[in-house]
Amino acid sequence: MDSGGYNGDVSVINKRRGDNSAQNGLVEYTIEPKPEIKKIFEEGGMPTPSFNQLKKNDNKAIDTFKNAIAKAKQSLGGYGASVELKDDYTDINLYLSEDGESGFGIKPNGDIVSVFSNNKAEGGRSHYMLEMATAEGGRQLDCFDIYLTKIYEAHGFKPVAKMKWNDEYIPEGWKAKARMLRKDNFKDYNNGEPALTAGRRHVVFMVYDPNNDIEKKKKEAEEKYGKKNEIPYIVDYDMGEDAQHMYKWRSPAEREAIYNNMLERYKNAKTTEELKKVFSNSDKPFLRQMDDLNSLSKEQVQSIQAEYSKRYLELIKEENPEEYKKHKKYLERKYNIKSDASIYIDSLIDIIEYIDAKKKEFREEDGKFAKKGSSSNKSKDATSGQTPNDKIKDKKENDKKDNDIEITDNDRYEYLANVYARMHGYEDNKLLDAEENAIRKNILGDKEKVKAIDNDIKYSRGLEKSDKDKYNKYKEYKETAEYKEKMKKAINQFEGDTKATAEKLYSENLKAGELVLNKDGELDEAKINKLNIVEKGIHFFTEDCDNRNKKGFTSIKKKVKDLINKSIPKEISLYRHETIYESDERYNFEVGKTIKMDVRSFCNSENAFDSCRALQLWNNAPHKDVIFKIEGEVKSLEIESLSEYTNQKEHLVNGNFVITDIREATLTMPKIITIKAV
Repeated sequence: MDSGGYNGDVSVINKRRGDNSAQNGLVEYTIEPKPEIKKIFEEGGMPTPSFNQLKKNDNKAIDTFKNAIAKAKQSLGGYGASVELKDDYTDINLYLSEDGESGFGIKPNGDIVSVFSNNKAEGGRSHYMLEMATAEGGRQLDCFDIYLTKIYEAHGFKPVAKMKWNDEYIPEGWKAKARMLRKDNFKDYNNGEPALTAGRRHVVFMVYDPNNDIEKKKKEAEEKYGKKNEIPYIVDYDMGEDAQHMYKWRSPAEREAIYNNMLERYKNAKTTEELKKVFSNSDKPFLRQMDDLNSLSKEQVQSIQAEYSKRYLELIKEENPEEYKKHKKYLERKYNIKSDASIYIDSLIDIIEYIDAKKKEFREEDGKFAKKGSSSNKSKDATSGQTPNDKIKDKKENDKKDNDIEITDNDRYEYLANVYARMHGYEDNKLLDAEENAIRKNILGDKEKVKAIDNDIKYSRGLEKSDKDKYNKYKEYKETAEYKEKMKKAINQFEGDTKATAEKLYSENLKAGELVLNKDGELDEAKINKLNIVEKGIHFFTEDCDNRNKKGFTSIKKKVKDLINKSIPKEISLYRHETIYESDERYNFEVGKTIKMDVRSFCNSENAFDSCRALQLWNNAPHKDVIFKIEGEVKSLEIESLSEYTNQKEHLVNGNFVITDIREATLTMPKIITIKAV
């Protein structure tokens, strides 16, 4: 969010070694405001004490800070519940006023924590401490949705996410009778307790935004979409921290540090593999790196792209001179990007993968590069012992042949009739004469539409083949001793009803509806009564999409999440269909964005994509529909044995997924969003 405005001058304080307080020997620096800043606070009648930055990771310093908080909490009575006393202050910069009555901490990521002021201290210290905290690098915080939010907003902090009250995070001293006291203390906020009332949430995640960039972007979005842009609700602290990292302001010095760090890491890479890992396997989550990079100026981004390009060419030239020479012009054209900075670095990763794939074609079996014309680069008979690279090459060629099969007018008509029949709820593909004539004349008679349809048919054929390959490969893997051993270990993670459910569902050997249907395909009450509480909850979930928010399922939802999250990772075809209307802003689809699947249903079969499209609602145009397609390994729970819908091969999926590709809606296909488990 490099938008000018506030220039990041955080030099509102002076630092000096040593101190004059009772904390002598525990202090790294003493910080105090510059005279002009101090004057502003004093004229407003607010105290301006000096603060000591305690020695980091010093046990005595940490104990001193903890004792000060404990005393403050006690002095505040009921209000003390809103002050956080952590068990662990490792790697946190701790600040304590010289009189020991007030303090705060700043984590390495800029999170301001444990802000407190003893009841004995003069009023108004919180305002002063926030200025000190932002000057020292504080960029984000979270708090209960009470009076604190107003204080923080007055100092440039803006809410970016909300999370409702969760008993898991009840502060010490809030429970039992003490909780009733807290309720009286907070009676003016959320009807008496930090609870969900009138749509408000208990915990607010805020970021420092001195230029008001968030509000500007919010207004832009509202003007663009014609709908008020509300603060999003999230379900856990990780999502809240993700939102904070995305929106928090970075000072010029912080942006410069991000820029220099990335350049240094590029320069230090010794191989193309290392260079890729700077992005994909770093010590920081990929999306958080993108947040950092997006905060840079256009000039900085362009400079980073240029350095990346330069380093990659240097490395590929050393690793494979022949490859470099062969593709020099191609590489230079692709890597030396000098266009607008909106072209992000990750667009280059596709090119790296292409180069790596090409390199494999030139390797001997011992890993060395083969010379042009050597036996390793010649095609071999399928029965003469192919190398893995030969098989990959043959597979690509066969896939290409499959996709290049001529598409006839009859193929096009059958394809369109199938789509049309599903959209209108026909049980078979038999259309009325008028409908058939309309398709043949109005659609198949239009060259541009035919071209678009052919692309969709090829895409559909490619997915169908890929789905079958994955499905069959996974079926074979399930029969191996390795898989069975993994399944045994996975089941033994549970106890009671959850373990019994895992024993049934993890095997994936039960037939569709086997646990709930009779031989005629009707619900069998006797079978349903034999289900344990977890299995009954899952069956209840499958009966109606609205049941996911009812007690019959929510009461066992945590156990279902455990069953999903502790299952064996697998690479299978999973698709999910949803109808998205223009007024629905659940998803603002962008490559690189993370979306959450909170126990959601997906289809899996050897014709998974086709099965998923069959779920398209009647009379829906493709542009109103979205299909989520999972790529790569994922953890899922097959529940078709507990469902009366035997044609869906239903799996449950949970967790965060990053969007890796978007195929826009066409004449016959909905938008297809490819996602990958984070």
